[in-house]
Amino acid sequence: MQVYTNAATPYHGLTDDDVLLTLASGAARPACPAGLCPDWMQRLVTACTTLKSHDRITAAELAVAIGKCLADCGAV
Repeated sequence: MQVYTNAATPYHGLTDDDVLLTLASGAARPACPAGLCPDWMQRLVTACTTLKSHDRITAAELAVAIGKCLADCGAV
């Protein structure tokens, strides 16, 4: 995600405590700014950072998803 946001800090302007409170309240993690991040990357980030760990994709699922994305765009 940092590649697409030019290493912008998520939750810019919030203190560490405010970020923790925001996440604990169930608020969504920040989205990539519109137009900077492909939809597939945003979906992967969301799948990897779901608040409940048992809802996150596994490393094996992530590898398959990345491989599919690379194949779809002709990178492999």
